[in-house]
Amino acid sequence: MGVREICTFVESLAIESIASRRERVLDRYFQAAEIEALAGLPDRTVGGHLALKRAALALLQAIGADQAAAEQDVAVKKNDDGAPQLVFPAEIDRLTGGEVKASISHTRDHAYGMAAIAVEKKTDGA
Repeated sequence: MGVREICTFVESLAIESIASRRERVLDRYFQAAEIEALAGLPDRTVGGHLALKRAALALLQAIGADQAAAEQDVAVKKNDDGAPQLVFPAEIDRLTGGEVKASISHTRDHAYGMAAIAVEKKTDGA
C-alpha cells in the first residue's frame, strides 16, 4: 500500500545575471524552438524559464527519473491557457506519467520556477 506525496522544487535566479549574459544563457540552456519563442521577451521571462528547467531537473533527480538530463533536454512551452508546461524526452515523460506541474513567477529582481509531482510512497504494511 502507498501514500501519495507531493514533491516540489523551486529555483530562483537573479534577473540581472540573465541580462548580462542573455545570448550565452540562451545558447547553452535552451532548444532552438525555445530561443525563437523567447526572442524579444524580457530577461525576467528567460530567467523564469531557466529557473523552471532547473527546478524540473532537481525534481527528476529526487524521484529517480533524471536519466542524466540537462537543461537543454527539458523544454518550456505555453499550454493552451498560456501557462508554462514542461516537455521532457519520451523516456523521462514515461517515468513521470506526464504529471509534472509547472509554475513561473518573478519579482523586479528575481525569477522563480517551480516543478511539482505527486509520487507514490510505499509504506510498511503494518
